[in-house]
This record gives sequence, structure tokens and C-alpha cells, in this order.
Amino acid sequence: MRTKHETPTRHAPARGIALPAVVFVMTVMSALLAAGLAMLTQSEHGQSLQLNSARAMAAAQAALDWGMAKVSPPSGTGEPPDCFGSAEAGSFALPAPLTGPTVSLSCERSPASTATPAFHEDDGYKLVMYKLTAKATVGTVGSADAAERTAEARVVVCRTGSAGAYGAC
Repeated sequence: MRTKHETPTRHAPARGIALPAVVFVMTVMSALLAAGLAMLTQSEHGQSLQLNSARAMAAAQAALDWGMAKVSPPSGTGEPPDCFGSAEAGSFALPAPLTGPTVSLSCERSPASTATPAFHEDDGYKLVMYKLTAKATVGTVGSADAAERTAEARVVVCRTGSAGAYGAC
């Protein structure tokens, strides 16, 4: 029992650290989780872009190979051909894993087949030079995962003397 002169006992205010510690830990864990998800998304985007870049390069190389076969006359045949036309260049079909890219191929012949003479002469060799440029695009231009690659090749065909067949010298 209390006597008249006793004062009630006062309790000190709670000074626990548990609640602020839990809030701090949850905030740090949320920040780490958000950073991890952002890194995962960037990594996934980077892999997609890298794959599209490889596809575009393979498509450009395939177009160059086709163009080099068109301008390289088989040994023992007549004159080197003109550059192929744009309709013919657009007619080649890429193999199954490369379907989808947009490919353009251009050709420049030096000297032009209408020039006189229609070849360069160097130390008894008659030379005709071709510059082939292939450009391949995978994806929609301007999108985050679009890739465009350009490849270039130079082909020189030649013959020795005036009666020899064109081919590799």
C-alpha cells in the first residue's frame, strides 16, 4: 500500500535501438536488391546487343562472300564481269540462322568496264579491281537492341600478257 507521502515511480522513456536498426537494414537491403536488378537488366540488354551485332557481322560477311564469288571469274574464262546490279545483289538469300537482317551490297569496279582500256596495267599484268561494301542491320534502327555492321572487301583479278585468262596472279 501506498502511504500518503510516497511519490509514484516514474519509468524512463524506452531507448531501444531495435526499430531504427531494422528500418536501416531494410533500407540497405532494398537498395542492394534494386541495384542487383538494374545490373541484371543491363547485362541481359548487353547480351542481346552482342548477339545482334554478331548476327549483323555474319550477314555482312555472307553478302561479301556472295559478291566476291560474283566478281571473281573462274580461271580460264573471258573478261572480268561488270559489277552486279542492285536487283541481282538483293536476290541472294541468307541461310537459316541469318534470316532477318536487312543487307545491302554495293560494288565499284575500277576501271569501269566501259573505259578504254578496261583494265589497269602494271608490269605486264592487266588488273581489274573491285571494291565491295556490305551493310547489315539487325533489329529496328533506333531501338536499344539494333545493331548495324559494315564490311568491306577489295578483289583484284588479273591476267598476264594479252592472251592469258583472268584469275588470281
